[in-house]
Amino acid sequence: MHLGTILVFGASILVIGRRKSDIARREPNLSRWDIDIKVLTTIPLAFWFIGPPGAVLLPATALQFVSPVEGYVEHKDGTFVLANHGRTIREITEEEFHHANTQVARGFCAIWLAFTWLATAFFWIGMQGPASTNEL
Repeated sequence: MHLGTILVFGASILVIGRRKSDIARREPNLSRWDIDIKVLTTIPLAFWFIGPPGAVLLPATALQFVSPVEGYVEHKDGTFVLANHGRTIREITEEEFHHANTQVARGFCAIWLAFTWLATAFFWIGMQGPASTNEL
């Protein structure tokens, strides 16, 4: 997951950088700020309404299925226990132990899914050139 996110974010940075260089070459009198504004204004309006809220709501929606467990589960002295700050709260069954670990993994994956999705969205936008070179 980490590698996929890093690769897509890296590619999006390169693609957006290339677009900024193209704009700077075509319009050398623009300031860096104006070039950034031109790049941002080429992003479709739908992305601004769907993209950022989706990046926030995706993990929030996925994490609502994670049962709120007060503490963490661990395998201690041959038994499964629910602990909090090194203090054992109660003993749990093996099934509860595996269920809690599964929920933690699901929540973690949901967050990385959102990061990868956002990086892919920016990469896709970076690859979308303007309709014509006269627009920039």
